[in-house]
Amino acid sequence: MDDLPAVLRSSAALLTPDEARGPILAGVSGGADSLALLHLLWRWSGEGGPTVEVVHVQHGLRPAAEGGRSASPGGGR
Repeated sequence: MDDLPAVLRSSAALLTPDEARGPILAGVSGGADSLALLHLLWRWSGEGGPTVEVVHVQHGLRPAAEGGRSASPGGGR
């Protein structure tokens, strides 16, 4: 498996200077993949990357999540 933080930094090198200044907007549903992405973005921001803003996305793929709050930090706010 690749080193995910390194993959993120490599991908970030493709951003234009304006895009790299951020903020980065992350849409998360509260699922494991969303939270993993959010964690990677948070780490990158802490290492000098752009700020990260988060929005909760209810994509309707998990019926059990309907009407509930996300497991994301801050309760999906």
